[in-house]
Amino acid sequence: MRIYGDIGRVGTRSGAAGAKGREGLPPQLGPGQVYAMKSGWVFHTGPCQIVRRTWDFNPEGLLVIDAEGADGRRQCGSCAAAPKD
Repeated sequence: MRIYGDIGRVGTRSGAAGAKGREGLPPQLGPGQVYAMKSGWVFHTGPCQIVRRTWDFNPEGLLVIDAEGADGRRQCGSCAAAPKD
């Protein structure tokens, strides 16, 4: 059974939420922003495979939020393993 988080726990949507991405890419994150899904317990710090697939198939389900609003969520394993710039 999969347990989903409550949309009320997502946090504050940032100004980039709803922004158009570049040609097939999700919106770029600004300082202090992360990606989150409307449901779930994970946040994403970059455009990992999960973020890209959500953007391709369900863009309304992808949110850009302030990182402070990700409390209670864990970082995506792919994002955590990605090299830092």
